[in-house]
Amino acid sequence: MRSKWMIVIVGLVLVLVLAACGGDDNEDTATPSPSVTAVPTSTPLPPAWTPAPPGFIPSETPTPDEGELIGSGEGEQGDASANDAQTAEGDGGAAGAESDGSGLVLPPTWTPFTRPTVTPLPTSAELNPETLDSGTSSELPSPVPVGPSRTPMPESCNQFTSLTADQRTASGQPAVVSWTAMPEAAKYLVELRHPNGGVVFGTIIDGTTYEFDGELFETKGVYGWQVVPISDRDERACFPLTGEIIVS
Repeated sequence: MRSKWMIVIVGLVLVLVLAACGGDDNEDTATPSPSVTAVPTSTPLPPAWTPAPPGFIPSETPTPDEGELIGSGEGEQGDASANDAQTAEGDGGAAGAESDGSGLVLPPTWTPFTRPTVTPLPTSAELNPETLDSGTSSELPSPVPVGPSRTPMPESCNQFTSLTADQRTASGQPAVVSWTAMPEAAKYLVELRHPNGGVVFGTIIDGTTYEFDGELFETKGVYGWQVVPISDRDERACFPLTGEIIVS
């Protein structure tokens, strides 16, 4: 009988041991629950503060107590008005507020704006000479045309002419040219131009006749001659005389 109780006790002990081992395994193999991460809350920023400019005098208007503002709509409107007044004093009070020297802040003054006027341009009718004479726009001066300056020529230039017409000569032969005398001329500049256009000869003489050497006419073509009267001050006394010599 005693041996049976021993067997029962041993069996109960084994059952308890197995139960205890199985409970530990279940706890080790159990899936852990996900951890919950706390979401950080946003930290409110402090209100911005605008420093008062130099010379700024705060208003002496008393601020109502909180008890006077609770439960009344007029209190809420008064709070909003007070905030608006403080904001206006911080932002634009320094720019427009004035003080009379006793500590009281005067309201800012307002200068009215005057729109600038535009002066219209004068019309074509106002610039017409006829309207200028009538007196509508007499302040505008009439333009005075300025002509080119000219050096006056003596009357003897009209009698300064050539006595030699266009002449023909053979290659290598001389040619003679002559002209009328001019009282204002002390000497004459005589020039000969090549058919190509360049000056091939030039000299100054006192008389009114000159003979070109035949060596100057080696090339066939049309040569041009020119005589310029020169005064005793070495200035041109009149317009030049010109002519042609045809060499064949």
